[in-house]
Amino acid sequence: MLSQNWFNPMTILTHITTNKSTNISVFQQKNNTQSIFSNALTNEVLTDRLRTIDDIFNELYTDWYEEVKYISSPRMYDNRHYQNIISLGIYVLPCIMSKLKTAPEHLFEALTQITGEDPVPKTHWGDTEQMTEDWFTWWKNRPHA
Repeated sequence: MLSQNWFNPMTILTHITTNKSTNISVFQQKNNTQSIFSNALTNEVLTDRLRTIDDIFNELYTDWYEEVKYISSPRMYDNRHYQNIISLGIYVLPCIMSKLKTAPEHLFEALTQITGEDPVPKTHWGDTEQMTEDWFTWWKNRPHA
């Protein structure tokens, strides 16, 4: 169950590389408190970028959609971008709820995994419009509303 004060604006410091999976190492410069984030494989110095959850969600969602738009199976949920959306946890819920208004069909799984809840009765399964309505009813009853 979500706590009463879980809905706080949040900003995440992320270090973005290309779409490759790489190891990121943090090295402390001698006599300098600044950290250098270096790509261990190519030794490139990465730029720190302060980004909001909205920015991160939109980028992940766009990348995920481009990779799976022609896939119609549970494999689409195993995609690394979708899993990264889920890993943002409760902080991404406002972004997902906003996206439900325009592209709901593939976000229900993320909502269920993040919240641990599923307000959609079995009789509504497969009815995207009704499932969306069920999630919005759930959302309105959350403490932040």
